[in-house]
Amino acid sequence: DKYLESKVGIKVEVSNPLRNIKLYRGTLPAERLDRIAPSLTTAVGLGMWAMEKVQYKHSINLIPREEYRMVRLSRRVVILVGILFSVQFFSALVITSLNTRIHNIRNQINDVRSKINNVQPLLSRMREVESGLREETRIIQRMRLIPWSQILKEVKERIPRDVWLNKIDFDDKGFVFEGATTSSRDSVFRFQQSLANSSYFHAIEMDWAKDAQRGEHKVMEFKLRSQLRKEVIRY
Repeated sequence: DKYLESKVGIKVEVSNPLRNIKLYRGTLPAERLDRIAPSLTTAVGLGMWAMEKVQYKHSINLIPREEYRMVRLSRRVVILVGILFSVQFFSALVITSLNTRIHNIRNQINDVRSKINNVQPLLSRMREVESGLREETRIIQRMRLIPWSQILKEVKERIPRDVWLNKIDFDDKGFVFEGATTSSRDSVFRFQQSLANSSYFHAIEMDWAKDAQRGEHKVMEFKLRSQLRKEVIRY
């Protein structure tokens, strides 16, 4: 090549037809391939011409057929392993994401349960208040049906002179004569009999009675219960 370059005056180099051809590195040593490459020009050119003639689109490969099959099989194995790894990787990502969402949902559920537990006492208290309001409303409605002026007039006429009443109340069981005091047990008995003979009251019961000291005088405190006759109530 140096000799020709000096004669023709242009750059000359030894032809290497294997320069752009894939070679199996284990076939021959590199030094030997470089040495015999110029002698393979005709063979490589005929091979390329034949491939172009039959429109063979694959590149030239001088690897032995059995070893080339092993190389192709190895590539498929590598691709398959890569696909399996990718599937496992994305599966792990999906599982991690799902576990995170499940954990968040569980935390939200626990927060809701905690709020419900905090609200439960309030709801119970509200139910108690609502029940009490219904009961008070029912009592008020019943009290509106009672002729109070006539009742008070009847009690005033029936009570003995030595009996003093501090309070007359009304509940779901009837009338309650509270804070009553007298000087003797006979007066309590006469008061009961007088109420029993009334056209307004019936079912007179002694709730309790006890002796007490009021200054220098001994008195008896007692509490009576009585029900109002139905014909007295204004429906």
